[in-house]
Amino acid sequence: MDKRLTFKNMGFGRAVLIGVLALVGYGQVALGLLSLNSESFAESTCDREIAPLFTNEYSGISSPQYRLIDNLSDWCQVWDAFFGDLSPKPPCNTELVDFSREVAVLAATGLHSSGGFPVQITCVRSGGSSSNIQVLVTESSPAPGCPVTGIPTRPATIVKVHRPVRKTIFKFETVVVDCSP
Repeated sequence: MDKRLTFKNMGFGRAVLIGVLALVGYGQVALGLLSLNSESFAESTCDREIAPLFTNEYSGISSPQYRLIDNLSDWCQVWDAFFGDLSPKPPCNTELVDFSREVAVLAATGLHSSGGFPVQITCVRSGGSSSNIQVLVTESSPAPGCPVTGIPTRPATIVKVHRPVRKTIFKFETVVVDCSP
């Protein structure tokens, strides 16, 4: 069975993000977002260790974002966005990632009208050269008829990975969760 996703079932938000990236000169990033054949990704080894930092269904990030964070300034900006809805907002924890040895990776799917749409970074592997990585993002959605919360959600996750990392390509897998007994 071909698991290649299309704009039709990949989600409007990601389709818009790909189009905007291509228009503003980030064609390589857009191509990485379009490389959605998760079957070929799963056939190779996830050779980079992932250390989970945060996963939250109710992050403060309301638009889709998939990015590498390789410095403290960007980390604190992502931190502020991730915890944007908390009051009081926790100060940026500058000790969670040692940017001399590690980088952080963010996957945020944006606003959903209900619960049931978790996101995970499930695999990181070297890609092409030892300083390039490919990140597999697994986005789940509930099957029709599954009970979900009626509260809007903004799923996001952050992991850290050891350097060296120069270039990051994101690949996507969508899983429909069946809740039938």
